[in-house]
Amino acid sequence: MHVLQIFIGGMILGVIVELLMNYLHELILKKPLKIHHSFHLVQRISMVSIPIWGLAALVLYNKPSYIYVFFIAAAIGPFLEMMSGKVFHKLFHIKLWKYRYGAIGTYTSIYAVTYWGGAGILFALIAKLAGI
Repeated sequence: MHVLQIFIGGMILGVIVELLMNYLHELILKKPLKIHHSFHLVQRISMVSIPIWGLAALVLYNKPSYIYVFFIAAAIGPFLEMMSGKVFHKLFHIKLWKYRYGAIGTYTSIYAVTYWGGAGILFALIAKLAGI
């Protein structure tokens, strides 16, 4: 099985887990999740779990070197997002985005960290496919 297929398959599994968690939340509270406008723990866990499922699938298929790529991208990505948000806000006086929950200085979020790690793995896999 190709490495990119493993990663995408793990992320698809993460989406399925997220949908199941939302369904269980609705089943337990007897209210649809969309009615609640607050940000519950179930949503927080399911948000960060999708890229982690993709990483776990890679590790299970003996590709542990991608752990380093994940953590490097998870450190660099939010920093670049925060710096670009600040620079754009200072230069043009416009905020392109604003995080409400888990914000780190309003320009990035703690919940975006795992997505940056997942994006780093995805970029590395695409570069490997392209022969870069």
